[in-house]
Amino acid sequence: RFFPLLYEYPLPIEEATVYELRLSSLGATDAMVLNSNTQLFVLTHQPNDAQVYIDGEKMPSKNGVFTYMMKKGDHTYKIIADKYEDAVGEFSLDDQPIREDVQLRPLFGVFALFTLPENNFDVFINDQLAGASPYKSEQLDPGSYRVHIAKKNYYPVDTICRLRKGDNQIHSIKLTSKDDSLFYNRILGGRN
Repeated sequence: RFFPLLYEYPLPIEEATVYELRLSSLGATDAMVLNSNTQLFVLTHQPNDAQVYIDGEKMPSKNGVFTYMMKKGDHTYKIIADKYEDAVGEFSLDDQPIREDVQLRPLFGVFALFTLPENNFDVFINDQLAGASPYKSEQLDPGSYRVHIAKKNYYPVDTICRLRKGDNQIHSIKLTSKDDSLFYNRILGGRN
């Protein structure tokens, strides 16, 4: 029978250095402590900065992982994060460690916008300059967004981006150069 062990080395690990970890067997009194009324509980969560509550009490979590030796029995957890749906659950600790993986559902949507034949087109969202292509939006509430893409010597493009909760959309927009357009070349006589 194995007992899971977690180690944290508090100092920076240096390159090209050998480290040695020495383990020793437990004496009879130490083994009795391991047979106590506790068991390991590991909870991983996304997003990493979510807050973890166990049995209603806020607990520390680091890089999306909560690890704790807890009293055996029935417990509850709640994971909360801004702009995400809360997750709640129950678990029961007995003779075996328990691991729970929780992925919170986003209450927002995001989209990425790529432009062809080149980048650095101005991107406007609802008539406000948001940035340049390639563009990745911030976390947006579900809904429809007017997107306008423009650059000197190119015909602008207008479109609507409809986001739902949890959407992660990718859009590629091809823009036409005024110098290379069929209208310009055929109707107006082309380049000089």
